[in-house]
Parts: sequence; structure tokens; C-alpha cells
Amino acid sequence: MLTIEPAAETADLVTFDTAPARYRHWKLSVDGRVATLALDVNEDAGLRPGYKLKLNSYDLGVDIELYDALNRIRFEHPSVATVVVTSGKERMFCAGANIYMLGSSSHGWKVNFCKFTNETRNGMEDSSRHDGLSFVAALNGATAGGGYEVALHERQSSGSAAARRAAGDRRPDAPRR
Repeated sequence: MLTIEPAAETADLVTFDTAPARYRHWKLSVDGRVATLALDVNEDAGLRPGYKLKLNSYDLGVDIELYDALNRIRFEHPSVATVVVTSGKERMFCAGANIYMLGSSSHGWKVNFCKFTNETRNGMEDSSRHDGLSFVAALNGATAGGGYEVALHERQSSGSAAARRAAGDRRPDAPRR
């Protein structure tokens, strides 16, 4: 008889069921046609034990909340035209994926984390392309690593310069490739 022991990581079930009242890392607000997502990571609330989410770094738990918020904006607030993504912390936008989480994870966990993260950000681009939703990255602090990806996805997803300016973006337009 063959017995297969579950991997230590799979012993704890990861659930993707959340709601804004339970968010630990994002604050979602909607004012008319503009939604604001403020990243304010609770450094002591990593999805798994063993690391702190310093400098607004993210793990799967942070991205589960982002995914949920984006879908709520799309389906519960269909009149929203622009999503502003910013930081709730002073002088720090996002440091990207948490290095300590990645360092302590198995290859399979990292692969699935990257898949989910990429699919969430691709959903932003898809919402822009097919739903007319514009995204603006309001960088109010340092950005590093995957934090650039968050910012660039918003920049690439933002429809027109006029939509970005309507949401308060005063940057000059960058040429599209």
C-alpha cells in the first residue's frame, strides 16, 4: 500500500474568498466614476508564517485581495471609468513580491504565486481593453522590483491621456510601443 503524505505547504488550505471588510492590505473606495485602491500592507499579516511584508511588499494574500477588489469594481460598480492605484504609506509605493516569502517557498508555490499575480495584472489590461476601464498608478513613494510591474500595468492599461488626466494624472504622455 502506498501512502502519500501531503506537502507541508498544502496542509494549510488557501482560500480566495474575501471581501472589502476583511481586506488587510488594500483599501477600496468608490467616488462616482473613480475608484481608488490604496495599498497599505499590514507587514504582520502575511498569508503564511515566517516573514514580514515590509515596504508594501506583496505575497499571495495581498494579490488575492487585489483580484477581489478589481472584480468588485468591474461587477459591483460598472459606472467606474478610472481606477487609481496608490499607496496608503508615506514615501513608499510598493517594493514588489516579498523576497523572504519567495525564499522560503517551494518551487511549486512560487510558480503558482507568479501565475496568479500575472493573471491578476493581465486582468487589469483586459478590463482596460474590453471594458473601457482606465488604470492610473499614483506613485507617491519609492517603487522597486515588482512594484514597477504594478505601476507599469496601470500605465499600459490606462486608456487615453484624457482618462488619466480626469483622474488627476498630470504626467506627460509616454509614447506607446
